[in-house]
Amino acid sequence: MPMKRPSSPMLHAAPARRELVPLAVVADHVAREYLAGAELRSVRLKLRLRSTPLVLGDTAALFRVLANLLENAIASAPPATTVLVEIDSAGPRATIDILDEGPGVPLELRQVVFQPFYTTTADAGGLGLTVARSIVHSHGGQIGFVDCGYGHVRVELPCAISPVAERLN
Repeated sequence: MPMKRPSSPMLHAAPARRELVPLAVVADHVAREYLAGAELRSVRLKLRLRSTPLVLGDTAALFRVLANLLENAIASAPPATTVLVEIDSAGPRATIDILDEGPGVPLELRQVVFQPFYTTTADAGGLGLTVARSIVHSHGGQIGFVDCGYGHVRVELPCAISPVAERLN
């Protein structure tokens, strides 16, 4: 059963603008939007904040990235399993990890799944990962899969230095 995309106003935002974006807040908002859809599939959602990085970016676009990735993870997760969204930072990079207990993307498909209109399901348009990668790259980041035996996608973005921290230096 296809999941209905939330009708959040953040998905219909005006043109891109750059601002300090707290990834933890965006991830929390996306997780709340997808909670009902996950429950319909008997999938639990868990948000783990190892740190609370800020990035310079477009909040609505970053919401779209997380929404696309979370929708894929929920659709791939077997019933009675958990999808984990983990936010962290290491040095100058913020990371968003989305893990599910599905089989993951096979190695031979890891580049092709980012191509426009590529899909493995009949009810998908094949643009979710294409859009996600385009947005992540426009923010100076990277997106890819982590080898671990199950579904794991990682987004890395440059951390922002807040104006307060800049004045202190």
